[in-house]
This record gives sequence, C-alpha cells and structure tokens, in this order.
Amino acid sequence: MPDDTPTVLVRCPNLVGDVVAATPTFDCLRRNFPNARIIAVIRRYAQGVIESGPWFDAVIGCDDKSWGGFLTLVNKIRRVRPDLAVVLPNSPRATLGVFLGGARAIYGYRRG
Repeated sequence: MPDDTPTVLVRCPNLVGDVVAATPTFDCLRRNFPNARIIAVIRRYAQGVIESGPWFDAVIGCDDKSWGGFLTLVNKIRRVRPDLAVVLPNSPRATLGVFLGGARAIYGYRRG
C-alpha cells in the first residue's frame, strides 16, 4: 500500500457475542474508509468470527492479561503505526494499549 494510505486500528470487543454484535461497526468502518488499511486487535478465541469477513486487512492476536502479553501487544501496535484507533471495549487496559502503541487519534465511547 502507498505510504499515504491511512491505517485504522480496531480494538475489538473481548467476548465472542460482542464481536458478533460489532460486525455492523466493522462494516461501517470499511465502507467509510475503503482505501484504508484496517487492522483488528482481537482475542484469539474470537478470531473465527471475523476471519472470513471483508472488514480487516490484518489481524493482531490479543493476549494482554499479563504484563508481558500487554507489552508484546503494545509493540505489535507500534509496528503498524496506526493513524487512528477505534476502541470498542470500555476498558482502561484496551485504551492504554492503543495509546502506548502510538495511535495518533483514539475514538471510543464513555459509559456511566
């Protein structure tokens, strides 16, 4: 892909059912960023939900429950150099990993 192609990182929900419920969001992102490189960050046990879909150009497996796994994830995110990130879990850990991974803009939602 050309260097000016934006990279969009999507931090997917943690639960399989929530990933299924998020598929309209994935579709919306693909339609609104047709030329972007869209990368999913998703737990390995939920990857089956998205693997045959048209939404993502690449997938990063997420295992951030330990400090070592968290730091590994941050380094993987840094390597893809996301221009923007969409964080679907309402979790400080999910947002912190994307922030430390260097996403230039982070979008999500606040609850409560």
